[in-house]
Parts: sequence; C-alpha cells; structure tokens
Amino acid sequence: MLTLAALHEANIARQAAWCPDETKQPSLSFRGNELAGETGEACNVIKKLERERHGWAGSRDTLEHLGEELADVVICADLCAITAGVDLQAAVVAKFNATSEKVGLPHRLDPSLNLGALIFGFHMRDMLSDSDPVVAAGAANALAERIVAFLTKGSA
Repeated sequence: MLTLAALHEANIARQAAWCPDETKQPSLSFRGNELAGETGEACNVIKKLERERHGWAGSRDTLEHLGEELADVVICADLCAITAGVDLQAAVVAKFNATSEKVGLPHRLDPSLNLGALIFGFHMRDMLSDSDPVVAAGAANALAERIVAFLTKGSA
C-alpha cells in the first residue's frame, strides 16, 4: 500500500533525476501553478462527468481519467510541500485536528498515524473497474468527495 512517506521519497528521487542541475530547481511559484493546473484538470473531468450524468450535450470523460488527475493533484501537493520545506503529514494532522476542535467535533488524527493509508488506502482500481458504470460512477464520486473533504477540511 502506498503511503505519504513513500510518495514523498519517490518524489524527491524523481525530482533529482528530472532536474539534475541543483541551480535550476523548480520554485514554489512553479509548484503552486503546477498544483493549480492539475486541480483545474481534475475539475474539468468532473464537469464532463456531470454533463454526461445530466444528459447534456458536450464532450465526455472517464472515471479512469478522473483518477489520474486526482493522483496528479496529490503528487503536486507533495511537491509543493517538499519545495517549501513543509512536513505535509504533520500539517495535515494539525489542520484536521484544529478544524475538529474549532467546530466542536470529536474526530482527531493521531500524529503517529500513517496518513498515507488514509489517503491512498482506497482501492481505486477496484472501484473504477466495476463492470456496472452506475456503480463505478457512484464509487468514484464517493472517493472524490472523500478526498476533497479530507484535503479541504477547515479551509473555509
């Protein structure tokens, strides 16, 4: 099972191979724009899926493509954290717990918890490969809602 720590290590190793010149590393501004672009791509896929769900005219997309774009968002969020020197796991735990405290909910994350299991523990491939498109669509929508809710808790 993939974890945030494993993604973090793989991103660092791939970045070293992708941009070997230490003097020309991507800036936080670049990473932020990259994250915004990937988020926009995921939203565009969601728009097309919703268009199809409503039976409206226009281009279509697939749940598999949505999964790819959501994966890009998570990868880019980690790259932003690496570039800024932010411990993403600690930041997620702190933000989640602070929001729960603020709104009076009992839900807390244990700082020693492996958040990689929480974020990547969904078996997306199994959900999206369901032969019944209605079941697969419902599973993908539920997954997308859980990811978005997890990543945006307390941002309002």
